[in-house]
Amino acid sequence: MFLVLSSCTLTKMLWTQSYDESFKNFLISKDGKYVVFLGTEFVYVLNDDLRIIQETLNWKERDLLFVNVDKTNFVVDQRNHVKGYVTIECLYNNITSEQEIFLRSMGYKNKNNKPLTMKIKLDGVRYLMKDNLRQIPSHLTRNYIISVNLEPSFGKRIEEVALTPITIIADSILLFGKIILMPFDLD
Repeated sequence: MFLVLSSCTLTKMLWTQSYDESFKNFLISKDGKYVVFLGTEFVYVLNDDLRIIQETLNWKERDLLFVNVDKTNFVVDQRNHVKGYVTIECLYNNITSEQEIFLRSMGYKNKNNKPLTMKIKLDGVRYLMKDNLRQIPSHLTRNYIISVNLEPSFGKRIEEVALTPITIIADSILLFGKIILMPFDLD
């Protein structure tokens, strides 16, 4: 039995790869449907069809919330498609009933006296970072480090990562400097 478990663990270690991505900035489209995380080497263009992130960022009391990076995760497949979730929590015990009603109406939940939490599912595509994107001023007070897992390729060649098509979609989705919204601060 031990040999079987060891073999499974070894196989999993051989096929599972991950890396930590450091984010210092992100952008959101005017309509709130797209969220772009700017990492160190990669750009993640993700869909938020429910526009929950935009609604949360527009909430005047968003400083009560923070992104829990330990509970946030992305998975990238061989074609550079990304699936994952961002976990947002409210750790304050003394929020008003109005604040709690608002958060629950958006889908925040808690269990066993744990904080109000929402996991926002996102999917999209990973691209290589372009130099001009590195020059966008950061609106975060610190780097956020998120775990990114690579799906097992089972011998398949992972597709080459394309350059970010941000210049192609800039007119329709992202207008730099005009739609950057202040994200959550942990400080």
